Amino acid sequence: MMLAALTLASLGLLVWASDLCPPACRCFDNLTTVDCRDKGLAQIPLLMTNLTKLLLRDNHLASLLPGQFLNCPALVFLDLSKNHIHHLTPRFLNGLANLKTLILSHNRIETLQAEVLEDVVGLTELHLNFNRLREIESGVFRRSAMLRKLDLSNNRIVKVEDGSFRGAAGLKHLDLSGNQLVTIPADSFSSLTELHHLNLMSNNLTDLSDRSLSGLTNLTELDLSCNRLSSLPSKVFKDLAKLKFLDLYRNRLTELPPEVFRSLINLSALQLDGNQISMLPPEVFAASHKLQDLQLSHNHILELHPALFANMSSLQNLQLAHNALTLLPEDLFHKLQALKELHLQYNHITVLHQSVFDGLPNVTRVDLSNNRISSLHPDQFRDLSKLKHLKLDRNQLAKLPSNLFTALGKLVTLDLGHNNLSDVDIFYLCNWLKVNREKLNDKPVCYFPSESKSALFLLDHCAAAARSPPTLGADEGPVAAGSVDGLVRFELQQVAEGFLADPAGQGRLPLTPAPLRPSHPRPGLHQAFSTDGVNRVVQLHLKHDGTLWFVAKIV
Repeated sequence: MMLAALTLASLGLLVWASDLCPPACRCFDNLTTVDCRDKGLAQIPLLMTNLTKLLLRDNHLASLLPGQFLNCPALVFLDLSKNHIHHLTPRFLNGLANLKTLILSHNRIETLQAEVLEDVVGLTELHLNFNRLREIESGVFRRSAMLRKLDLSNNRIVKVEDGSFRGAAGLKHLDLSGNQLVTIPADSFSSLTELHHLNLMSNNLTDLSDRSLSGLTNLTELDLSCNRLSSLPSKVFKDLAKLKFLDLYRNRLTELPPEVFRSLINLSALQLDGNQISMLPPEVFAASHKLQDLQLSHNHILELHPALFANMSSLQNLQLAHNALTLLPEDLFHKLQALKELHLQYNHITVLHQSVFDGLPNVTRVDLSNNRISSLHPDQFRDLSKLKHLKLDRNQLAKLPSNLFTALGKLVTLDLGHNNLSDVDIFYLCNWLKVNREKLNDKPVCYFPSESKSALFLLDHCAAAARSPPTLGADEGPVAAGSVDGLVRFELQQVAEGFLADPAGQGRLPLTPAPLRPSHPRPGLHQAFSTDGVNRVVQLHLKHDGTLWFVAKIV
């Protein structure tokens, strides 16, 4: 009987409690959380006194009245985002002394008056992103000592000034991205000595002064990307000794002062890509001992000083793609012991010094594609013992030295497509392909080089549909000089009409390995051969344009 009475009493309590949950809303956590999201509400419903979390996102609220939350003294989290709020009435937060997080993003708020945050001295997070704010009234944060995160991104703010953030001395994250700032006056952030992250991306910044960032002694991340900066003052970063990440992507920088990064002794990532830089001072990275990631692609860089990277012993990723480089100094990379990735694609490089990649024991990726490189030294890659990915496609390579890839024991992918390869050591390449054929990006495509008119092509059956390298069985040994035992199926194909036409008039003489036998070598030639009834073959060539061809010249 007593158990039944308790059960009935409990049911009665639940019914009484559920009556306090606002209509159309859902309540959780012993009625401390109220979820009224996306309910079409035009006004705030009657709320409970023990409420700690209130979700009013995606409704039709247009205004907030003073004292509207007086009966919610325990409220800690308030989400009013995605409503139609256009004005924040002073004292509308009256009674919310315990509020920690206030979300007002995606509304139509145009002004932020000084008194609006007076009653929430314990506020730690304020989200006002995606509104229509044009300015920050001086004194609005004068009682916001506990504020740690402030998001003002994607508004229409045209200026900040000394005093805009005074009072928010404990602020650690400030997002002003996506506004209309043209400049940052001196000392605008000088009171924010605890700030760690400052985002100024996608504004209209055209210039900064030496004191625009003064006082930010604890800043670790600074984003200035997607602005219109054409120059940087030499001392603009002087107070930023703790900075680790600096993003200057897609500005209009044409040059850098030699000492501009001198104070950034803890910098680990620097993005300068997407600018108009044509020259880099030799000492510009002299203090960058801890830099690991350097982005310099998509600039107009013509040349690099030999000592430019001399002090960058921690650098792991170097991006120099899409510039106008023609030559690389011999010892440019020699001090980059930690380097893992080197990107040089889309430049105008014509030749590489034989030791330019020496001293790079940890590099795993090199991209030299889309340049004008016409030759490579046999020892070009001798120190790249950990290289896994090598891109040499879309150059002007006409020759590959023997043993070029011998030191690359860990190579996974090799791209030689769209070159002009010929005069390749056939035996070395065949052996290398046999062992490493899985490393080719794709199957070679057959191609008749125009300069091979009046020559005979010695092919596998790629003239039909096979379009593949020579068929080398897994159980066959390597191809040695003076032997073609590893090259299984070949044809002798006439290129120039009337030259060595076969009796059937088909312009093609089928061959098997048997009638093709070695003859004496000639000095300077890869290997001499002779065939029964056919003029002697004195030289073998490889033509690669995303493709592989064996070319046999006839004398």
